[in-house]
Amino acid sequence: MNTRRNNKIIVVLGLLLLIIVVLALLGDKIRDARLMKKSEEVINSIERYRQIQGKLPTSLDEIGYKNDLPPNDLYYEIINDDLYYITFMHSIDYNYFYYSDERKWRKGIR
Repeated sequence: MNTRRNNKIIVVLGLLLLIIVVLALLGDKIRDARLMKKSEEVINSIERYRQIQGKLPTSLDEIGYKNDLPPNDLYYEIINDDLYYITFMHSIDYNYFYYSDERKWRKGIR
């Protein structure tokens, strides 16, 4: 009788562990997609600013963007007069980067 009860407990704990792992993996993908969508709005604002002002904004504040708290914040860096990137942290190992000349996301710095 005790063995049956122990088997049920092991099965329930295994299922709970599986659910936690799946939710953690999905949570990262959902967060990344949300930050990329938010970044697209920022990128559009940067490009509008560039068309109107003839130069890149010096900061995200200049286009009216206020960052979230870490780790959901976006970083903006000007490389030269024509090139910039937007980045956010995916994990301790790497960030996602959007380069304005490529117009696409990549994992890690180039």
